[in-house]
Amino acid sequence: MLYLIGDFDILRNDHPIRMVESLPELKVLSLQNQVAPDTLSNFQVVPMPKLCYAIIVTSRSAIDLQSNLPWTQLTLLHLRGCHNVPAVVQLCRNLTHLELIPDSELGKALPIHPAVIRHNHLKVLSLWLANDPDMPKALEKVLDVLDFPSLDTLVVKCLQGVSVGCGAALEIVNKFIQQSSFTLSEFGIHDFYIFHDFHSHVLFLAILNRNPSITRLTIFDPSRSSKAQDVVELLRCPDPGTMGNPLPNLQTVVFWTFKKDSKDLQREIITIGSLSQVSS
Repeated sequence: MLYLIGDFDILRNDHPIRMVESLPELKVLSLQNQVAPDTLSNFQVVPMPKLCYAIIVTSRSAIDLQSNLPWTQLTLLHLRGCHNVPAVVQLCRNLTHLELIPDSELGKALPIHPAVIRHNHLKVLSLWLANDPDMPKALEKVLDVLDFPSLDTLVVKCLQGVSVGCGAALEIVNKFIQQSSFTLSEFGIHDFYIFHDFHSHVLFLAILNRNPSITRLTIFDPSRSSKAQDVVELLRCPDPGTMGNPLPNLQTVVFWTFKKDSKDLQREIITIGSLSQVSS
């Protein structure tokens, strides 16, 4: 893995002083820049024939789409910053995992009338929602033009605890699921108070009811009073407006919670055949 912060000159093939000719064994590349707005413009890099995972984190600049980064090699991509996400996804034709941290500037990177980008290989999408009240609208603009028909796993995380921004973003995720054609087998939700906040609770149930194909559910409710029994009761007593079990194919629930009087996490596994806890 090569981890670079701020200065990416070692990668440039057009630098006056060529530092390396190639990176033949590099598989993971992390580029992080929160200061210079033009660092990623005209970004031409040395060959990286084995690169398959890229982490790109910026705050004031977007990755140059004309860059010769080996987009088609990438199978995993972590993207944070003001990027034209649909265009980047389109370049990464073999991408199977996408981790996206949207911010309030995300929508500004899109063209005025963006075309819908259909990506047939993406299997896993992780959305890391920041504590930003302007973020949901930007996220909506991006998700409205992304189509992942083969998506199998969706994970939603709130980075900085529950806020108005995160709660509203969960509504956008629900809309994205509603308008999509994929069939989920796994869904994860992290750092939402789904058992103690009515809004998040209702949205969570709506997502479950739209995805009866889910076989595995991962939950982290950060409330220290949350317990595995809350999950059992939720699945035994679904939303009154629904009929029966919202997840008839569910096999396993992985529930994360804080240990008593500790900041450490513990994992509890629930099997749904008997709706009883089997290990922890």
